[in-house]
Amino acid sequence: MIGQMHNQLIIPAMVFFSLTCFFPGAETVRDRASAHFNAIDWSYNPDAVLHGETPGVTVPGGNETFPVLSVTDTTDTDVIYPSAPGVGFIDYSGIDETLISLLYKLADALKTKKIPSDINLPSRPFISVLTEYRLNKLPEIRTVFFSRPMLLENNISEAVYSLRIITENTPKYLYLSVNAVYSENTWFINDIVFDGETYAELAEQN
Repeated sequence: MIGQMHNQLIIPAMVFFSLTCFFPGAETVRDRASAHFNAIDWSYNPDAVLHGETPGVTVPGGNETFPVLSVTDTTDTDVIYPSAPGVGFIDYSGIDETLISLLYKLADALKTKKIPSDINLPSRPFISVLTEYRLNKLPEIRTVFFSRPMLLENNISEAVYSLRIITENTPKYLYLSVNAVYSENTWFINDIVFDGETYAELAEQN
């Protein structure tokens, strides 16, 4: 009887010892997340100036506020290229092919709501996660177009994206401003800004 009781005490002790070996310090998900973000070097190219603070609107039922973008269809070129609402004529002549390739890759990713992390500036890996989170609040995205990218500086470019969404048999559009940076001989996405007004209208219906 004593031997049996002795074995009953030993087995739980061994299980407890094994658990402490596999889970030292009982690390939580919050601990791992905190360690991950604290290890990130949040500094980046100082020439890649982010968008300035602008008035925004709050998404109904949420606590996020998005800036409102000014979208125009004006252009000085003759009407020889197809056009899309909000982005004007789709004319990419004379633009760096690697930049256009990146913008096309982002267009395909926006439609599927899956943003590959390798298109982001290495110091800004969170762009994919935040963008996918916001896209998943929207109905199905039917088509995506982007404007002729505008060079702000030698290594910084910006384009406006138009996302076509059908709600109640009516086409509606969501606009994004995308900032790209040329770094280490290639182009990367540096920022994706959702237009607050069009986003709030569409996210509310999903």
